[in-house]
Amino acid sequence: MTTSVEELSQQVSINLERLADVDAPPLNVHTVGEYVYCKRAGTIAFESGVEAADDVPLPPALGGLPWHDLDRLRARKSELLEYVKIPIACNVGVWVLLLLVRLTLGTIYAMGLAPALYYFGRWLVGTLRDLHRLTMRIRVAEQAAQQEPDWDERRIQKINYWGLVRAGFVVEEKDNLVDRQLGLSGCPWRVLHRENRVYPVLRVSTTQDSGELRRYGQLRDSQLAKMAAYSHLLHLCERAESSWAIVLLDATDEGFAIPVTEKAWSLFRDGVAMSRREIRLMQQDPRRMPAPNDNACRRCPLAEQREYDAKQVGIAAPTGPRPFRTSTQSGKSFHCACGDRFGWLPPHEENSQLGF
Repeated sequence: MTTSVEELSQQVSINLERLADVDAPPLNVHTVGEYVYCKRAGTIAFESGVEAADDVPLPPALGGLPWHDLDRLRARKSELLEYVKIPIACNVGVWVLLLLVRLTLGTIYAMGLAPALYYFGRWLVGTLRDLHRLTMRIRVAEQAAQQEPDWDERRIQKINYWGLVRAGFVVEEKDNLVDRQLGLSGCPWRVLHRENRVYPVLRVSTTQDSGELRRYGQLRDSQLAKMAAYSHLLHLCERAESSWAIVLLDATDEGFAIPVTEKAWSLFRDGVAMSRREIRLMQQDPRRMPAPNDNACRRCPLAEQREYDAKQVGIAAPTGPRPFRTSTQSGKSFHCACGDRFGWLPPHEENSQLGF
């Protein structure tokens, strides 16, 4: 028998109330997700105190503007249309000056203006390139077809980000959301809001995916736990229905609408309880080494080796070891975040390629 959204919401509220503990260490959503993924990854996340809203940071683009914020992209385009007049005027001025110098003093003297031509020409080309990218990005958004999943069908469905925006969803950036009773905080990458519906938007990387995520929208347990945590915080803080999450793949506009199921809520609840337990054990014994999830090490970014640089400082607790270096047959030294913290060589899939 399928549990309705209302019944599931009531069950979740009751279960989370039982977890209320004012003496518990404060947690953020990223830490809970990492503990579900691997206890060692959770320890590193807790010690860093960083709240990561998603698994795939966007590359620098468009002067640092949000790739998925249409209003700000339009505003930036208007600014560039005014700004581009400056490099155009400079280039026209240099060419006019060059022609005058050539006519009066000769070609040799005119060649002295070559550096100015190069500088102002490069400035104009870069500005026009940014303007073109902005225009194409805005066109993609404006020409997207209105699209949204069937919210009554509690199953994973493919979506397009701009299709949802065209369907009337408003894109919002939220400040840190807090559940003081549970001692949990966090903020999703974006939030889609329409009437009484408010859904977190997450972006996930497919580099660690075997194909199930790209084809079917099958998330890892840690991602399901984070999805449920964000939905809980939005429901609590916004007083709105938040029984779905929108997941975008990599830096694209394509993804899935995923219902927050009983499994996701259970992973979130159990993740909070496990995080608290592991943190308390670690506080009692800072040298404690939680068991790793070996299956997670193969593609974990914390286990990915990078070449050692003496100027870098490894991620380690105050009582932890210094960067844990491993040498290859060629004599180069490598280390990784998890190895630095726990003094070991995680079994990452690229180890054999490096010659360990």
